[in-house]
Amino acid sequence: MNEYSGSRRGCLKVSLVVGTYGPREAALSRFLDSVRGLPSDGVEVIVVDQNPDERLAQVCSSPRIGVELTRMRSAPGLSRSRNLGVSAARGDVVGFPDDDCWYYEQTLGVVGATFDQRPEARVVCGRIVDEHGAPYLHDRWPSQPGWVSMPDTLLFLASAALFVRRPALIDVGGFDEAMGVGAWHGSCEELDVARRILRKGGRIWYEPGIVVGHPRAVASGLGDPMVHRRRERSYARGLGYLLGKEGAGVLMGIRLVGVPLVKALVRLLMLDLGRSCDCQQQAMGRWEGWRSGRGCTRRRLVGTGVGCDPASGTNT
Repeated sequence: MNEYSGSRRGCLKVSLVVGTYGPREAALSRFLDSVRGLPSDGVEVIVVDQNPDERLAQVCSSPRIGVELTRMRSAPGLSRSRNLGVSAARGDVVGFPDDDCWYYEQTLGVVGATFDQRPEARVVCGRIVDEHGAPYLHDRWPSQPGWVSMPDTLLFLASAALFVRRPALIDVGGFDEAMGVGAWHGSCEELDVARRILRKGGRIWYEPGIVVGHPRAVASGLGDPMVHRRRERSYARGLGYLLGKEGAGVLMGIRLVGVPLVKALVRLLMLDLGRSCDCQQQAMGRWEGWRSGRGCTRRRLVGTGVGCDPASGTNT
């Protein structure tokens, strides 16, 4: 982890909102250890515990990590837990680390310095690496810093390395609770927030010096394949829902579904039945999400009594 060590620190107060659920004691402990020793007046950690029991009570002992720590309770749902954490946050900037990620020594220092140097930025994002320092989630993160456009948000934004000025997040209504892990549309909640901020005139800066560690996911061939495919289908719904509620038309819907269907056919011809099934689930999930998002958009436009919350796109 020392490869990314450094000493730059910004002067902004940063709130770190960590939603967690399930048997994550060891993973959460590693994250909290990674923020040990940071200036206590510049960082607060808010753990939003979605478990019905007290399994995290000891892990969340504040003196254990040497920074201010608040533990809150929430019903399951990643976006719901993040919104709850943001409501209690006191920082100028809010970050959303995964409960199984970790920070390097300089991570928050570069975040603060970047916001100081780019006062016009409402969002600052970085890159993610695995245990060996190899790129994670994306094969190649951009090596140069720069402003992030709307199309770029689909290419290299990830919530674990996303930091948002708190007023900008509140201004767009927070996270859509119909999206994210634990919701039917199980992903893309961070892209949705970033894109809504862009639409309101905010700007997003990418800084490759912001590095967050994350363990590489277990290979899809391990464990229960049905559980894996349900998860992949849920994740795919998130992207479909995001683009559908933004008004993406039929041609985009066909493209969303067509790409994984072609991949499914290619895998089938190669007799790779497992990967073919994965691609089929992805296609079905994207279609379901797109239809759901489009339906929400239509109800908003016609002004019926059953509409969508303008901030989240969820039915009301």
